[in-house]
Amino acid sequence: IVAVGGGVGHVKEGDRVGIPWLYSACGHCEHCLGGWETLCEQQQNAGYSVNGGFAEYALADANYVGLLPKEVGFVEIAPVLCAGVTVYKGLKVTDT
Repeated sequence: IVAVGGGVGHVKEGDRVGIPWLYSACGHCEHCLGGWETLCEQQQNAGYSVNGGFAEYALADANYVGLLPKEVGFVEIAPVLCAGVTVYKGLKVTDT
């Protein structure tokens, strides 16, 4: 992170974060309140409805970024941001 907006407290300059495909969602519809933001009719997606991350810098919604551990390389952590999150959601929903 090279800069943060006002009111952002859980991440700071210098942190390493991942930006998921789900850039943001409304946060108040039935899907969002039920934990299914990917079904939100107002969702925005990186590289589709908002600019993606295939650039030196990217703008991200702080509520949707994931803090990445410094001791793990970007190549090793990259699969976690998509496949890993998908598997985690499945395990969480099924209480596995």
